[in-house]
Amino acid sequence: MGIEIFQSMDNIDKGDRLMDVRPLAFLICEKVLRDIMNPNKLSFIGTFSGFTTRTLPFPCPPMFLVIQYGLGQGECTHHFEIHHSTGQSLFKSPDHKFFLDNRTVSHTDIAGVEGIFFSHPGLYWVRSFLDGELKSEVPLNINYQPPDFPRSKKEEKAEQS
Repeated sequence: MGIEIFQSMDNIDKGDRLMDVRPLAFLICEKVLRDIMNPNKLSFIGTFSGFTTRTLPFPCPPMFLVIQYGLGQGECTHHFEIHHSTGQSLFKSPDHKFFLDNRTVSHTDIAGVEGIFFSHPGLYWVRSFLDGELKSEVPLNINYQPPDFPRSKKEEKAEQS
């Protein structure tokens, strides 16, 4: 009589995971630093939830999308997307495969974003997809403030009277 202590992950399909892999943390930031002495330690600099701009289209400054998945087992494929609330797609990261061999480990996926333009002010959604399914999303607000133009002499005189 044999006792099977663990099941090979090769035989587990996405529906048979002990517990579905789920997002543990999701953020948008300006920079991500990895500690050379401890590669599992990450530092996030300049977290934010939006931008204010005086010009449209607005060139997005470089930013990083960070998500941590865990509490499950199996092989997963992950990617990020950025969409305007109207559905317009601005960005899709390449697919990234990772493997969690037990529910006590986690995986952090980081994608750099640059060279995109926000054409419209308003609400954008930064989304995280795992195996093609939307797992988490965070809002990114683009606020438009028109530039202040110098007032004409007529406007200044009218205000004084």
